[in-house]
Amino acid sequence: MSAVRSTIQRMGTEIERKWLVDATPDGLGAPVRIRQGYLTASDHDPEIRVRDKAGRHLLTVKGSPAMSRDEIEFDIAPADFDDLWSMTEGARIVKDRHEVDLGGGLTAEVDVLPDGLVLVEVEFAHEDAALAFEPPAWFGEELTGRPEWSNRAIAARA
Repeated sequence: MSAVRSTIQRMGTEIERKWLVDATPDGLGAPVRIRQGYLTASDHDPEIRVRDKAGRHLLTVKGSPAMSRDEIEFDIAPADFDDLWSMTEGARIVKDRHEVDLGGGLTAEVDVLPDGLVLVEVEFAHEDAALAFEPPAWFGEELTGRPEWSNRAIAARA
């Protein structure tokens, strides 16, 4: 494996809620293709993943699924992504992400998976904002904090 040349892009707490989408909203723009693979399998372990987001290669470490969790993310070289990707066989997910402006500085990230599953996530600056958020009518059942609906768990089922 080549030497990893990295710069930490984001380090802190991710505050996010997640839902199953009942009906995709009209007017979704062009998606961004995301491939991600998981290097850890258990929900008791930190989540370690590699991601290719439209040619940007990232390594991310997150705590256990919850509304608030620690997160560290940094860019990695394409060759390092390829080496790590080869270790994620059986724990991969591919999705098309659409962003929907919800107003008030919030963005819904709508992920459409090849099997037709559609999920939406919204990130917040503070827990109070996350708890006060009223989801639009097109959001379905809330999945926040449910390990069986984490991207890592979905990737293992794919």
